[in-house]
Amino acid sequence: MGKIQIVEIHSGSSGWERMTHVLFDFFGTLVDYAPGDAEEGFRKALKLLPGDSDFDVAQTLWNSAWETHEAEAQETLREYSMDNIAGSFLEQLTGGPPPEDLTHSFGECYMSEWSKGVRYLDGVDGMVERLSNCFHLAVITNTHNPSLVPNHLKWMGVADYFQLVVTSVEFGRRKPDQAIFEHTLDCLEAAPDACVYVGDTFEADYVGARRAGLRPFLIDPEKKHGVPPGDRLASILELEDVLKK
Repeated sequence: MGKIQIVEIHSGSSGWERMTHVLFDFFGTLVDYAPGDAEEGFRKALKLLPGDSDFDVAQTLWNSAWETHEAEAQETLREYSMDNIAGSFLEQLTGGPPPEDLTHSFGECYMSEWSKGVRYLDGVDGMVERLSNCFHLAVITNTHNPSLVPNHLKWMGVADYFQLVVTSVEFGRRKPDQAIFEHTLDCLEAAPDACVYVGDTFEADYVGARRAGLRPFLIDPEKKHGVPPGDRLASILELEDVLKK
């Protein structure tokens, strides 16, 4: 990694700030994504189970497990894992606690199909490399699988440019909880006002980062949210020019 420079960025209400770190959301920010064929992933995962399962009944139980965990997570901001979902589903389907290896394999099979919807954006790899010469880089992402984002960063060829990847499933809390931002800053030994945070979700990314004292940018090409114009990006690829200015 090259020499880290101190870059000054005008942030409107806070005046000129000295920035040393750039932190990113992952899904919808560093990559584009649309969920892959979830039904096909579920069908493949069902084949791991002994015997035959009624697909419609199984799918109803699977959806119910997702809805139950997601409703609780939205209320408490405690994150859940794919193992949690798969375990709840399999217990309902079979009437007893499933083996841990089967639970994990079921979730991994489902996620491998879902992950096919992740699309790498042209130019992001070069942008990340150039930014790494001026800033410390890190990722803070909500995800149900601890290896999913690190693996994609490796496949993109940019993993080595990031000092840290913090996932909600490993930390236990999801954005917009301030705690996940504060934990990341503690690990980086960075002050909030020395950090830029870029994401595409208003509440989780923009509001969460702002509450934690970071300088937020929101990817909002359709101008859906009432953020100051200087805080809005049409694309992640605009970030480099904004930081230069």
